[in-house]
Amino acid sequence: MSPTSTISSSVTTFVHGIFGIVMSIFQAIWGVVQSVLVLAQSTTQLGLDVFQGVAGFVTANFLLIAVLGGVYYFYRNRGRGANRKRI
Repeated sequence: MSPTSTISSSVTTFVHGIFGIVMSIFQAIWGVVQSVLVLAQSTTQLGLDVFQGVAGFVTANFLLIAVLGGVYYFYRNRGRGANRKRI
């Protein structure tokens, strides 16, 4: 064998190895993305299943009011601890 064919064979093997590593990383990232999407889908389906019917309607409205009330409370009291004036 000539030295040129040995070098080209080594470079080809190296490029194939790097390509395999890149593809493995891509497949791992794609697997994580797919699992996050499946988690979001199953969580949404769980929410829809729980909040069906009259009891679900009442529960959903109660939770919505509680969440909105909590957001409003934290919005109104944001930073008041440091800026509170004493009389």
